[in-house]
Amino acid sequence: MSVATPSPSCDSFRELLAVYVIGALEPEQASEVRTHLGTCSACEAEQVELAQIVAFLDAIRRAWPDPPWIAERPASPMPPSKGMA
Repeated sequence: MSVATPSPSCDSFRELLAVYVIGALEPEQASEVRTHLGTCSACEAEQVELAQIVAFLDAIRRAWPDPPWIAERPASPMPPSKGMA
């Protein structure tokens, strides 16, 4: 199965895919991305790949506890992953 090449009109959506995958988009933007993903196989394939990477990194994070010095640093501004969107 071949995946279509993203068109120039996909650029704005492709910039949002990583943020979409971690669940950090505003609801209106997330809805726009979901609509686009339903019509664009290239962006959908990229979203699937990003979601797999996020899931892999989350599994690594859960498999190894943080070293003690991590608890001493300020919290990250990045929200926790919601897994595959």
